[in-house]
Amino acid sequence: MAFQAAMDDDLDTPAALDIMVQLADDILLSVEEGGAVQTAQDALREMCQVMGLRLDHERPEERVIGGWREHRQHFSRAA
Repeated sequence: MAFQAAMDDDLDTPAALDIMVQLADDILLSVEEGGAVQTAQDALREMCQVMGLRLDHERPEERVIGGWREHRQHFSRAA
């Protein structure tokens, strides 16, 4: 697997992320064409877990939402 090879190559995270982005793009294209994507989605979730990312939530975690709110308020005050 290309992802595993990239990670084994001194944690080549840029290459691993490129592989993940390409797989995500392929999944989206396949869905548009009516293709089955469950296996690819499972593989992408597994890769994301290795990178510390989560794709299994319907919405961002509350701490992320709070951070974005704070960030927006900072820029609203600056304007």
